[in-house]
Amino acid sequence: MAKDIRSLRESRAWTQADLAEETGLSVRTIQRLESGESLAKGHTLQSLKKVFGEDFQSQQGIPDQIRIMNMLCMSFLFIPFGNLIFPAILWFKHRGDERVDELGRILLNFQITWYLAASLAAVLFVLIQPFLDFNLIFWGMIVFGVHNVTMILRAAYRIKNDNWHIYPKSIKLL
Repeated sequence: MAKDIRSLRESRAWTQADLAEETGLSVRTIQRLESGESLAKGHTLQSLKKVFGEDFQSQQGIPDQIRIMNMLCMSFLFIPFGNLIFPAILWFKHRGDERVDELGRILLNFQITWYLAASLAAVLFVLIQPFLDFNLIFWGMIVFGVHNVTMILRAAYRIKNDNWHIYPKSIKLL
């Protein structure tokens, strides 16, 4: 994205200050974007889209690899660890793209966090089960599964709308 912003700015013979004035962003924000120090999100992304129009929009959408990685997370329903293995393979293959790298890390960190939480809960459910009259292990895992499916579908909706905040904060392992 950094090279894209810089090349679009230079193609118009603008300085960073000119671009800042056109977008209403600070010069420091433009510098951070062009250096790759930060990515355009929210208001910044919308401001750049308004100024650069179709040239920028065609380059800045969420990559298809992220859409596919997100839907591959559903494979946990059929294959143990599928929500980690298949998206990770795709992420490794395409992580040269900084957008795929950043969003792939967010996606995989969430799925790892979810797996750790579900595993810990399963152990606790096994320990508590003898004291209960209903199958806590079964219903607990159903709740965890529904939660993950809901988060994957929520992320799919956000990806469709080019919202970079696809998953909530999770443990950063990647």
